Amino acid sequence: MKNLIKCALVPLTVLGMQSCSGLRTSENKTPESEYSSTNAMTTPSADTTASGATSGRDITVSSTAQTDTVTADLFIHQAAISGMKEIEASKIAQQKAVDSKLKAFSAMMVADHSKVGAELMTLAKSKNVTLNDNAATAPLANTTSNTGNASATAAADTTLILTREDVNTAVAQLTPLTGNKFDGIYAAMMVQDHQNAIMLFERASRSSDKDVKAFAVKHLPALRSHLSQITEISRATSVK
Repeated sequence: MKNLIKCALVPLTVLGMQSCSGLRTSENKTPESEYSSTNAMTTPSADTTASGATSGRDITVSSTAQTDTVTADLFIHQAAISGMKEIEASKIAQQKAVDSKLKAFSAMMVADHSKVGAELMTLAKSKNVTLNDNAATAPLANTTSNTGNASATAAADTTLILTREDVNTAVAQLTPLTGNKFDGIYAAMMVQDHQNAIMLFERASRSSDKDVKAFAVKHLPALRSHLSQITEISRATSVK
């Protein structure tokens, strides 16, 4: 398991989705609503944007939020597991996606998040954060950072939403799917994950830890670009 986590850490990313019309399943559900219900997550509001998305799993970010809304420990763990989810899902999409743009996007996800994950591992080592089996299988409630504090941890607890089980669930959901249905569910998953990732990184960009802040600020533009691209692909995919 430890080796799997180290390999999968090369990801990043993290979380939210936008509703798209079209592409109905045999149960008359959109891929977005099916992904949402399968993962017990509610659909975000229609005015969700790349720079300030809302998600259905208790993550709320105020425009006037103070610094240290997420600790270094918490950010590193959640970013690692989130990246793991995106890489594992995208590896499947590289093999099964029908839409050529979606297939190319999945390849970009594996490459980009692998690079970010390598940087994340370096950050983790510099903060003495150990990414172990427990970190990948259980929520990180009450985790404190070497540079964080109790109040910051309490404020950040609502971001504790990803576990190794979420990665397993995503893989299990995508594996049996084929054709346009696979494309719709994978695209919806990527929209949601990137919206949530942006929220996590925006919180980290307000950290008083200069290294965490710099890491988040550096990678936010790419996350927003990814969200913009997958949103457009998702819209095109949904009308097929």
